Amino acid sequence: MATFYENKRIPITTGKGQKLSDAAHLHNHLEIVYLLDGATKTVCENREDTMESGDIFIAFPNQVHCYPKIGNGYAKHFLFIFSPTVCTEFKDLFHRMIPTASVIRKRHLDPELPALAQKIHEENEKNTPYKEVITRGYLIAFLGKLFRSMEFREEKQSDGTLLKSILNYCNKHYTEPLSLDRLSAELNVGQYHSSHIFGKKLKISFPDYVNGLRINDAIRKLTADPDCPITDIAYDCGFSSTRTFNRAFVKYTGISPREYREQNRYKTVEPINFYIKD
Repeated sequence: MATFYENKRIPITTGKGQKLSDAAHLHNHLEIVYLLDGATKTVCENREDTMESGDIFIAFPNQVHCYPKIGNGYAKHFLFIFSPTVCTEFKDLFHRMIPTASVIRKRHLDPELPALAQKIHEENEKNTPYKEVITRGYLIAFLGKLFRSMEFREEKQSDGTLLKSILNYCNKHYTEPLSLDRLSAELNVGQYHSSHIFGKKLKISFPDYVNGLRINDAIRKLTADPDCPITDIAYDCGFSSTRTFNRAFVKYTGISPREYREQNRYKTVEPINFYIKD
């Protein structure tokens, strides 16, 4: 199964739907699914489970997860995706711990959680003053009550700490000449092991992941400043040549940088997700 990396920039995203994605993905946000009706399978870090009406699923940052459908795939739900920085009250928990189980059963949940979930979604959908503050307040209350029903364990390097270190390093240094040799030396980990992390966890090669970060940066710059030379953007984003930049850009978007700029001039565009087929 291929995995894609979702490049999340919005601090809080809420939604309500009847289908969940069966594509394996990860991101640097937390993801919560509150199942209102129906059923679905869940996979989180290779742990499989079945989720039924009233259950909650949670994935911590950079945990690979997906929702293989059951039957026709009907799974009415609330979906909350948010940055750990939104709820600093739990920063130590997010930083050091991971849940012992990704699915929390309805029978263990606080009875006030359904009403709080509804409020989180309603407030975040509004276009009113202080909606972010109010949404955050409901989200903190929701998490406090949810975490009472959960058990956590200290995250070991094998659980994903190394993966997070690798991703954080790439996110910080992608505009520089970045190789697997350099990453391995900086993080004091074998090159083979680093490469294996990408292949096993992300199902994506190291160069493809780094280029995905660079292309997202280029997309932002292409649309933010229509007069900036494309060559300058290519080098600013970490590419060693315009030829390499153009080839990577077409691979991720299907069109050239120049065509992309013309189609999206003066628009606010969403970042692309990294999706590389096996």
